Amino acid sequence: MGGEIFRWGLEDLLDTYGVDMYFTGHIHMYERSYPTLRGKVQNYYNKPTFPVHINTGNSGNRSDFALGPERDFSAKRLVNVGCYSSVHIHNATHLTFQQKSNDDGTVLDEFVLEKERRGARS
Repeated sequence: MGGEIFRWGLEDLLDTYGVDMYFTGHIHMYERSYPTLRGKVQNYYNKPTFPVHINTGNSGNRSDFALGPERDFSAKRLVNVGCYSSVHIHNATHLTFQQKSNDDGTVLDEFVLEKERRGARS
């Protein structure tokens, strides 16, 4: 029950402030979501209206048991350890995200996020 309350409260903040991508860690895995909000999933990264969630905590020990089964919002999961994230911001509307291996820099996951250009909020 507590997790549900936290999730809904966090999602309200992400939605209110127009967050495009949310990074978290601690669980020693990598997982990228499709854009998702309040149980709804958009399975595209070209101008989504929901935030993308990235858990990029797989630099420590392996804990592939921690998240349970994949859900419909899960686009990619990696249980290997020794990885890092790279974000390349191209301009105000495009960025490329990569998850890479520490061993040789091999790209293990990659996607491009394209967003609408927004004016200043009042």
